Amino acid sequence: MQLRRGGMVYRSVVFLILALGLLGSLAVAQNFRGGIVGSVTDPAGAALPGAQVVAIATSTNTTYKTVTSSAGEFSFADLPLGDYTVMVSASGFAAQSIKNVPVTAGVTYSLPVKVSVQSATQTVEVQADALSLDTTSNTQTTVIPEEVVQNLPNNGRDFTQMISQTTGFGGYSINGGAAYASVNGTRTNSVNWQIEGTDNNDLWWNIPAVNQGGVSGIAGVILPVDAIENFSFVTTAGPETGRNAGGTANLVIRSGTNHFHGGAYYFNRNEFFAAITPFANGSPKNKVRNQHYGFSFGGPIFRDRTFFFIAGEHEGFVIGNQTRSTEPSAAYQALAEQDLVYYGVPVNSVSQSLLGGLWPQGALTGPASSGNYFNPGTENGHSFNGILKLDQNVTAKDRISFKWFIGQGNQIAPTSSYLSPYYEEAPIHVQNYSLIYNRVLTPSMSNQLSAGVSYFNQVFSDADNSFDPIKLGLNTG
Repeated sequence: MQLRRGGMVYRSVVFLILALGLLGSLAVAQNFRGGIVGSVTDPAGAALPGAQVVAIATSTNTTYKTVTSSAGEFSFADLPLGDYTVMVSASGFAAQSIKNVPVTAGVTYSLPVKVSVQSATQTVEVQADALSLDTTSNTQTTVIPEEVVQNLPNNGRDFTQMISQTTGFGGYSINGGAAYASVNGTRTNSVNWQIEGTDNNDLWWNIPAVNQGGVSGIAGVILPVDAIENFSFVTTAGPETGRNAGGTANLVIRSGTNHFHGGAYYFNRNEFFAAITPFANGSPKNKVRNQHYGFSFGGPIFRDRTFFFIAGEHEGFVIGNQTRSTEPSAAYQALAEQDLVYYGVPVNSVSQSLLGGLWPQGALTGPASSGNYFNPGTENGHSFNGILKLDQNVTAKDRISFKWFIGQGNQIAPTSSYLSPYYEEAPIHVQNYSLIYNRVLTPSMSNQLSAGVSYFNQVFSDADNSFDPIKLGLNTG
């Protein structure tokens, strides 16, 4: 007889084309990128219209240009993350160069600039403040920068646990789907998960597709933490984000720069380093082994124009089984047969066939007592995960970015049975694509066109499906 605990194939392909058009001088939309807005005034505090403003990305030397409006205001929308140098020049005034202006995910940096009356050939250099008060939007955004992202001690290198660092979060997040985690009192599945603006939600449960918990809550595939530049969470989102009451969590993937950069790593969680629990009654430590190894590498293909970033990671885990179960051992069967003989009831041949054909023989050797079987088998699984990102400066006004994540793995763990043939097995395949095109229409207008695809496929079944129910004596119709 074939016993199947449960089977589910869920595939979702979500295609989204969103045109954010004609952004005014201060209308910087909140999305997975960032922006810089500001004003330029003269020494007397009067607005300075027509000033030339240039923002230069430190890592790629990419240049963005605009001019101040009649109110002396300027805006740079949809900027890739990183540090920028902002240069302001106007006739009759000394040029201003503001270095280290930070652009982070979903945040608008406000930069007031006051020029001085000096020689036009002089340039005044200043350092931007590390933080600024966002006075242009009504959203509340928590941004976890790259340095913190790379060093947070997340269990299993699970990026969804970064949500615990955000304002309004309560509980403990496991792969974004724990039943006891909440943002601002909403349900667990009320968070909108995105990767660079592309939907990362399993539409069945409305929890993350990438890093979703498979069997026993362990992520089936994982996005390499080394590939994450920023984690941002918007708890009071604007209409361009929307979708979920709890807020929007978004990942921004690292990009290549004009300099090659990368690294390799190996992580090992092992029971050897764990303390012995006082409740073990002298039994050995439970086997808990989780290994991660991977790499990341990025740099220029054509300096100042084309950049790449790639990362890959393999995860493998083994968790020992220290739980005893009660099985119909031969001793139990003998006692049952004695009772049948006493009452004159014949032994059912189908029952004997099932006991002999479905149960592993090692599970039938224990005494006729509760907890008579200990399965030496382990919960185990693995996944292969990779991500690629390409950035192209087509012209001074046109820029394209492409990202592709792919993850594939398998997990085997006890759920409804502690017999290895009936451990639940869940192969999984997840992909996430995005293509983003930015166009500067005029010094005060920009447009972003984005397309994204999310693919999720996971099947649940028994580890062993080789049993023939008809040969075991069952009539399946």
